[in-house]
Amino acid sequence: MILPFLIIKESFSVSNTSDIYQKFNETYAIYNNSKLRFNIKYPLFWEILEIETINQVIFCPLQNNNETSNYCFQIQLYPNLNRTLYEWVKGDMIYFKNFQIYDTYQLSNSIINGYPSYTLITSKDNMKYLYIYFYQNDVIYIISFDAETDIFTNYLPLIYQMVNSLRIQKN
Repeated sequence: MILPFLIIKESFSVSNTSDIYQKFNETYAIYNNSKLRFNIKYPLFWEILEIETINQVIFCPLQNNNETSNYCFQIQLYPNLNRTLYEWVKGDMIYFKNFQIYDTYQLSNSIINGYPSYTLITSKDNMKYLYIYFYQNDVIYIISFDAETDIFTNYLPLIYQMVNSLRIQKN
C-alpha cells in the first residue's frame, strides 16, 4: 500500500508551463540509482531525498529561498509479491476508498516507456494526485505526484516528461 504523500514546507506557483519546459530542457540532470536500478532526468532546481529503507526517491522543486516546496514527484519500488499489476492498483484503490482518502478517482490503462501501466488521478479538496503503476524486473514501480490543482495542471507536462525519461536497468 502507498501512504499519503509527504508534505514539506510551503509551495510557490509557476505561471507558465512553457517556462517549465524551457528550464527542464536547458538545465536538467540525470539521477542514477544503482541500488534501485533506474535513472531519470530531473530539473536542476529540484532537491532529491532518498529513503533507502522503503525504496523511495522524492524530487521536489526548490523555492526562491532554497526551501523545498510542498509538492513532490516520487518513485517507490515494491517487490511483486505474486500479485498482478491490476491487483496491486485495485488494492490501493480499495484502501483509498475505505479510508476516504480522496473524493474522486480516474483510472486508465497507459504505456510508460513501453511498459503496460495504470494511471490513477485522484483529488480531494484543492489537491490532485497522480499515481502511475507499472511492473518490470519483478518489481512494482509507483510514480506519484501531488500538488494543489492549479500547480498540478501547470506541472503535469513536466511530470510526464520526467516519467518518459525514466530508464530501468535490466537485472
